[in-house]
Amino acid sequence: MTVSVNAGTNLNVFSTVAFMTPMENMSDRKSGEQTKVIGMALVTSACMYALIFSMLEGSSESSSNISQWHMAGVMTMPIIIIEIILMGGIYTNKKFNTVIVIISVVSFLAFYLVVKDQKHHLPRPLQGRSSSN
Repeated sequence: MTVSVNAGTNLNVFSTVAFMTPMENMSDRKSGEQTKVIGMALVTSACMYALIFSMLEGSSESSSNISQWHMAGVMTMPIIIIEIILMGGIYTNKKFNTVIVIISVVSFLAFYLVVKDQKHHLPRPLQGRSSSN
């Protein structure tokens, strides 16, 4: 619903942004940007975790463990970096963008190293045995 205040001015009655000063509007926009980036990271991480199970045959093969969360982190961090780089026009808070990219790069390296280290500690499949024994 819009209300005509002067001859050429329309205000959206349901929008509080119309009643804010430009500085209030900008600070709300930046905090909204930060919330969107963090929300996107959480949703993406949950989706990546769920996708790890997509290649399993049945529920009997699925057992959740911390390694899967680490792998979801490895997949999520580059998505966040790409989002910030490609959508820089949307996320205008350069300081926040820099912090998010640095955290994402460090997190990616940490998750990657943990996943690689865990591979060395997993039990090796039995070799030389046939399935008929």
